[in-house]
Amino acid sequence: AMDAIPTFPMGLVARDDDTRGQIASTYTWKTGGIVVNQNGERFCNETEDVVSIREVALEKQPEAVLYDIYTDKILADQIAAGAGVFMQYYFFEGGAGDHVMYKSETIEGLAEKIGVPAETFAATMNAWNGYVAAKNDPDFGRVSFTNPLNNAPYYAIKVTAGIHHTMGGLKINENTEVLTAEGTAIPGLYAAGEVTGGVHGANRLASNSLIEAVVYADQAAKHAIERFERTEIQEGIPDWNFEGTSNTEEMLLILQSKREMQQIMSNYVGIVRSNLYLKRAMRRLEILWHETEELYNKTTPNRDLCELRNMIAVA
Repeated sequence: AMDAIPTFPMGLVARDDDTRGQIASTYTWKTGGIVVNQNGERFCNETEDVVSIREVALEKQPEAVLYDIYTDKILADQIAAGAGVFMQYYFFEGGAGDHVMYKSETIEGLAEKIGVPAETFAATMNAWNGYVAAKNDPDFGRVSFTNPLNNAPYYAIKVTAGIHHTMGGLKINENTEVLTAEGTAIPGLYAAGEVTGGVHGANRLASNSLIEAVVYADQAAKHAIERFERTEIQEGIPDWNFEGTSNTEEMLLILQSKREMQQIMSNYVGIVRSNLYLKRAMRRLEILWHETEELYNKTTPNRDLCELRNMIAVA
């Protein structure tokens, strides 16, 4: 189903466009780091092996945001253990992720920089250091206590819940041919990868989405080659008619519409939903759809505009 959209608890928001991002796993918890939400509180076992549990936990936090908290000692141990690939690749001064990095000589100073309640954050840090000393986490059952968080300077990395796969999509057969609502194959139309649905269920095993794209693309190619000689190729298709359109300089409108759409989906079509929420979302999406179609009809097509149209259609 199209509402089965798993997130990943390690999303790095792009520097110049907060509607885009990528996976950038910090993994500082492997050597003693913790994560806190916008309230300055821990909310899960950071070392939980079942990633989907951490995914759902982050989705329920304010703004679906966490802060990865660590020290120089934690980072040094992480790199020495060979687990600091992303930290060395993204999270350093001048790196692709330095816009979400924060540093302070005090716990209170770090709380101010990341915008969490200082008193709550300090209590969380003190409690965690106590758990490390006692080798016991009564809150979430964590059993890894490599390093305490008691050596300045203190660091934080802002991480978001990133949407990284859609489980729903086009229904296909074993030849990757797209099926109609009646279950018959549409000749010559193939689909592979994330655009398809019903392959994994409501979630997918780690890395299987990549394998799916490769395997089904290979299957589609083999099936298409077998039928190529019997396929009629339509020729003489006219070029796109750009008459009456112009190159848009209104990229701000496209970006703003994308943000509005994502906010609508997050607020009304998220984990908590109702008929009232869905109806309100539909009304607002229809407004965005009409505005986008108006812009599309007078603009030379470009990637961002076409992407926005597709996203609104799916929404």
